[in-house]
Amino acid sequence: MVEAISKEEIIKQSREISLRVYYTVILNSSKVILDFVGLSSLITFLLVNLVQTPFTLNVGILAFSTIYVIVSLKVTRQIVPLVQAINENSIISRKYPLLVKLSSVLSLLTLYTIFLLSFFYHSLSILPAILVGVYLSFNAFQLIEIVKFLKTNRVEYLLVVAYVISGIAVILSPFKPLLLLTPPTMAFLYRLMRGAEKWR
Repeated sequence: MVEAISKEEIIKQSREISLRVYYTVILNSSKVILDFVGLSSLITFLLVNLVQTPFTLNVGILAFSTIYVIVSLKVTRQIVPLVQAINENSIISRKYPLLVKLSSVLSLLTLYTIFLLSFFYHSLSILPAILVGVYLSFNAFQLIEIVKFLKTNRVEYLLVVAYVISGIAVILSPFKPLLLLTPPTMAFLYRLMRGAEKWR
């Protein structure tokens, strides 16, 4: 009986360690992505002001989305072995790794399709920004669970807030391009708060 309990305990600890490593990778990736979102938004803002056409914003969004999907596919390929080792069915990428990759590619193709259609139906031109903004805000919900599980510093909750606010700013950016400065500002504030936390 003692041996059986110890085996269960070992399995449980092994699962928690694997899950912790996986969530740490996701959290660190999210920090890098926030910087990338901030930089992309800043570049897009400059382009919108330099090249004032109705499609400049969408070109910036498509460029960001394309790079993001390519990087995501590479990261997914690297973490698949780790995910497979975790006995956690709630992780979608464990049960359906191909579906996760396909959804990323299909999402990108959808953005390109909407962009092409917007040449004929101008009302569609705001959709890419809305879809990308919703996606960024949606990521915040995943981050909340990760931060809770890892029991990291409270400053990591600012990362969640940064994603939500950045997502909302991107959604509204077709109506007010100045809001594209929000993501780089949030990325800077997050880095500033993390730096201050380390110096305490």
